[in-house]
Parts: sequence; C-alpha cells; structure tokens
Amino acid sequence: MKNKRIVKLWFYITIILLSFVSILNYYIDSLNIFGRDNYLNIAAKKLTEGNIIAGLVDFDERTFKKNTILNLKYEPNFVAIGSSRVMQIRKNTLKQPFFHNYGVSGASLEDYIGLTWIHYKKFEAYPKNIIFGIDPWIFNKNNDQNRYKSIEDDYLTLKNIFTDKKRVEKTPYNILKLLSIEYAIKNIISLTKDKFYIVNSTDVDAYLREPDGSIYYPFKFRYPNPDNVKQDAINYAKAKPVYSLREFEHLDNTKLFESFIKFLISQGTKVYFFLPPYNPYTYNLLIQNPKYYIINKVELYLKDFAKANNIKVIGSYNPNINELKNEDFFDGMHLLENGYMKIFKDLN
Repeated sequence: MKNKRIVKLWFYITIILLSFVSILNYYIDSLNIFGRDNYLNIAAKKLTEGNIIAGLVDFDERTFKKNTILNLKYEPNFVAIGSSRVMQIRKNTLKQPFFHNYGVSGASLEDYIGLTWIHYKKFEAYPKNIIFGIDPWIFNKNNDQNRYKSIEDDYLTLKNIFTDKKRVEKTPYNILKLLSIEYAIKNIISLTKDKFYIVNSTDVDAYLREPDGSIYYPFKFRYPNPDNVKQDAINYAKAKPVYSLREFEHLDNTKLFESFIKFLISQGTKVYFFLPPYNPYTYNLLIQNPKYYIINKVELYLKDFAKANNIKVIGSYNPNINELKNEDFFDGMHLLENGYMKIFKDLN
C-alpha cells in the first residue's frame, strides 16, 4: 500500500514538473520553435524591413534564418547557402542587388536542403541562382554537425521529394523541445539577456546582421593582428580533431548530394560551387597530415562533378589558387572581406 502511494506521488510530481516545463518553454520560447512572435521573429521582421540588427548571440540561427526567409519582401535573384564561411558574402560582393545570404554556422547537407525548401515554401519556386559554400565536412559522416535539427522537417520534406521516398514519421522536434528541461533552463537564462537592437551603421563593434542576410563580425575579427591570426591558424590545424574533420576517412553523402544538385538543375536553378579556402598556414599543415589530406580528394570530387554537370566552381580549399595570404583571413578558415572580393570578382 505504501509503495503504491509513493508511485502515485512520483507520478503526480512528474506530471506537475512536465506541465511547468511545457508552459515555460511554450510561452518564453527563446528559439521561436513554436512560432510565437518572440524576439527572433521580431528581429527577422526588422531585418527584412531594411534594418541592421545587432546583439544577436547564442541563438538558433536556423530558426532566425527561416523566419527571415519567410518575411522577405522580394524573391532574391541570388542566394548563398553554407556555413559561417559564406556568411560575409554580400550583395556588394557579387554586385547583385537582389541577393540574400542564407548561411548558418556549421552548415551541413541537411541545412542546404532544408533552407532550399523554406525558400520554396515562401516563393513557390526554387531559387534562380544558388551559391553553395561547400566545406569538406559536408562529406564526413563524423562531422558532429546536428544543428540542422530545428529545420529538420523542412529538410525531410524536400529530401523525400527528390529521392521519391515516403516520409518516416518521428517525434516532432517541437514536441521534444516542449518537454525539454535543458530548453527550459535556456529559456530562463534568456530572460536575463538583451535580445537585439537596431543600428544605423556597420561601424559598430558587435555582431551585425545586414538586411541582405550577411554578417559583420566584431572589430577584433574585422581588424585582426596578423601575428595572432597566424597563431590561430596553426592552432586550428593542430587541434585534435580538426573542426568537423574527425575520423574523416572517405566521402559519405555523395549520393544524396548529387541527387539534390541534379534535382535543382532540373528545376531550372543555376548552381555555383564555392570552395572556401583555408588560411595558408592551416592548409599547409592539413595536407601534410594523412588524417586530413582527404580535403584535396573532396575538392577533386567536386570539380569532377561540377564539370560533368556544367557547374561553375569558385575558389579552392587551397588559398594559393587565388593568391590569398595570411592577411586575407581572421583565423584558420574565415576570410576577411577583401578575400571574398578577390574570389568573387568574376562570378559570371
């Protein structure tokens, strides 16, 4: 009898706790998972109204990017999709006034597909021109990139269209988050933080989001000390493991990647491949290491596939191809603005 009362008590405590967590997560919803008009959605609307947004840190970039795309006032003629290594590409970089940057940090193939579907949902058409920033880790099954989960439904929807497969039902991401204690803690912490603010100039020492979706980094990244950059680049290549290249022994995801690209081409999309270069110090150390020489195999694979499908390739993982120096980077893998200008000077 006593044991029954204890079980019953724990049952009620669990129900009360889950109810509290669910209510907290739904109403605060710092990542805008449940579509409420929270600060991320408001920031996205302000951005698409032509404002420069500052102060967004430690947030779900995919949710913000999705809100931004769904609030766009016009359909971009050009879009860029990729990791943080494409996020500084701007309309001025490409000399394309109708451009929008769909880049998100640590992008994976799932992000490429999910963001493309979000564009389709908004405009009922696939992008006319897409620049895919393709990092080597796209083809590494051990890349540890799972941030795409917040747009997983979009990824699965388009994937099932071009692979002609039925969708496998699974517990929706938003249900998992509704009951997540970890998300509840994040929501409580978010109440103590400033959300975002609008600035009138990019001459501000903060993370800035331009109306075209591109990013400006704080001054320490925009105006780095070359000696510090060199050391950062060396440290990057000596990390164990190197970012997202853990146990990268052969190329995975090639079948899905090729099916996706060929599908877009069949829909009338002009596809470009951008191979983001590494800092010279980083690159030299990587290709000398048998664990990471595979990045050259990735580049050869992409160039062969591009040639067979009439796709223009821009850039190279090898910085020497575009005569890039340490001074063109702010760390081991991120270019400064002048580096992008060198690479994209003759896009067309």
